[in-house]
Amino acid sequence: MKDLNIVPMTQAVAEIKSGDRVWIGGATGISYEFVTTLEKMSENLKDVEVLGGMVLNPKQEFMSPAYKGRIFYKSLFLGPLERAMRPLGNMELNTTHYSCMKELFIEMNPNVAVLEVSPPNDEGFCSLGPIGGIGSHVFAQNAEKVILVVNENVPHCGGFRNYIHVDEADMITSTKVPLIAIPTETTSDLDKQIGNIVADLVEDGCTLQIGIGSISNAVGYALKNKKNIKIHTEMLTSSMVELIQAGAVDPNVDVTCTLAMGDQNLIDYLNSADNLIIDPCYEVTDPYLVSQHDNFTSVNTCIAVDLTGQITAEGMGHRQISGTGGAYDFARAARMSKGGKSIVALKSAYENKNGELVSNIMLGFPEGTPITYLRSDVDYIVTEYGAARLMNKSYEERAELLISIAHPELRESLREQAKKYGLIH
Repeated sequence: MKDLNIVPMTQAVAEIKSGDRVWIGGATGISYEFVTTLEKMSENLKDVEVLGGMVLNPKQEFMSPAYKGRIFYKSLFLGPLERAMRPLGNMELNTTHYSCMKELFIEMNPNVAVLEVSPPNDEGFCSLGPIGGIGSHVFAQNAEKVILVVNENVPHCGGFRNYIHVDEADMITSTKVPLIAIPTETTSDLDKQIGNIVADLVEDGCTLQIGIGSISNAVGYALKNKKNIKIHTEMLTSSMVELIQAGAVDPNVDVTCTLAMGDQNLIDYLNSADNLIIDPCYEVTDPYLVSQHDNFTSVNTCIAVDLTGQITAEGMGHRQISGTGGAYDFARAARMSKGGKSIVALKSAYENKNGELVSNIMLGFPEGTPITYLRSDVDYIVTEYGAARLMNKSYEERAELLISIAHPELRESLREQAKKYGLIH
């Protein structure tokens, strides 16, 4: 650090000029001090585009209407703050399959890349941190200006591809803001029930991907007695770290992910993990590369499934909740993998604001609902009432199988609807 030319944060932020397109990263990889300083110094800026995703600091203001004309935000994945701010008109969403992200990154073409990194090692290499697989290398190679924000709290992690040399930076500043730890979602008894059913489908020695959310966490906890599991996943989560610590994961095989985000235990793990590989998202989720793993098993959750097997995992109607992500990429990889399985889990129903029970297995989706999984690539669907394998089944068989794992109080209604519209006879 002593040989680095570390400039004050305000000097680094002053490098942002009107008309710039600025990549800030995503989630825990965003330098929130840099972004907050940019907000404060934006009075004389015009038409700055900020590119990123899943902003976790609830106090960020730059996507609010007050910044119109100064800063406009383009998100690749919606978090809670973005969902709340998007209807206000100073941001837009651009989402695609993670396996296709490299082309999107190149087309976005930011001229400034702001990367929060670890302190450099003796050779001058900084780790891109736990979110390094989301575009950092592409943007560092193609941006006209690279600003590194050295943060002593960013762990050295992820292998040699998750590093950048200080000589590649045009400017270096620093921060001491702690990484945001994401509390583990509480798993309900219902989550655990679903997790146990999923766990019965996961075999010892498989290569495993698990998504995010309380059901996914329950799956992770339910797998602790498995043996020699290998991890190849988009996001390394807290439950997967506990799986590693429980001895269920093969210690002789690298753990591969594209980002890692979770509780303090996960952050502590990152500081000591010597077999963790963080690679670009468009490679980690590439179905053709992933399918080379025999017995690849993908476990994800969704919002709803229709009676033909179509799945939405990112929105309902015209309301976008998250983004496309890599779930469908992994489903396709599992289908091509020798002995592979794709498992999508959901609760059978929910109570609406009137206290009425509404099925998450439905005849069809509301107008505008994004289809995340094509029905022909859907394998196992799991609810608290069991598992249904849809692969290679007829429409009639699919409808009957899905009705059999729907909430018991709603099955007859679903069957009547299916008969009315000719799905079953």
